[in-house]
Amino acid sequence: MSRPSTPIPNFTKAVCFVTDAIPNINTTQLVKTLYFLELEYQIKFGEQLLEPDIIRDEMGPVPANYKSYLERLQREGHISIVNSGMSTRYTCKSEYDFTEIEYDVLRPVIERVIEIRNTRKGTATEIIKKLSYMTEPMVRFLKDEEKTGKIKRFNRIMRWPFFDKEKDVDPLAAYRRAYRDHLRKAAKYSFEDAMISLECMEDFKPFLAATNEHSR
Repeated sequence: MSRPSTPIPNFTKAVCFVTDAIPNINTTQLVKTLYFLELEYQIKFGEQLLEPDIIRDEMGPVPANYKSYLERLQREGHISIVNSGMSTRYTCKSEYDFTEIEYDVLRPVIERVIEIRNTRKGTATEIIKKLSYMTEPMVRFLKDEEKTGKIKRFNRIMRWPFFDKEKDVDPLAAYRRAYRDHLRKAAKYSFEDAMISLECMEDFKPFLAATNEHSR
């Protein structure tokens, strides 16, 4: 019997979020954007967003095993993948959801990538790639490589000492997490739930009138 696939709901949501906002994004731009989203999420919420760890490969920080995960999302119908010459392009085919505060945190990352793509079309990929090398966790990682004289390819880069929760996490992270969790619970309260509550309230009115509860 084959083992069940590793659940990757957040990776799926993030990929759909990026590919919906930036249709036909190429592989390098996509995985770098996922890294930027992970970095921003960890800073603003103090928690990991994606299930795969961020590792250092030939082109810098990327989600581990991203190639196999993207192929899996294609098989599952979440994204479409089109090979065009030397480039591979991705487009969203599935719905996704983040809370309002998660959108507020993550949307500026998308807007920045779109701005780079629109203004520096010929060199956008290299600029986005270079920006990933300039982020604090990657800078620390490269300094450690230089100190030891060893290339630590495929090592995690967003674990201590390359990402220090005490120094790097926003002081408001705990409050954002609490608000995010509240919104996640509230999201389950659907329109149908509200209508049922109103119907129950109508049935409850005679009891309220009899006990004067309605006047409090």
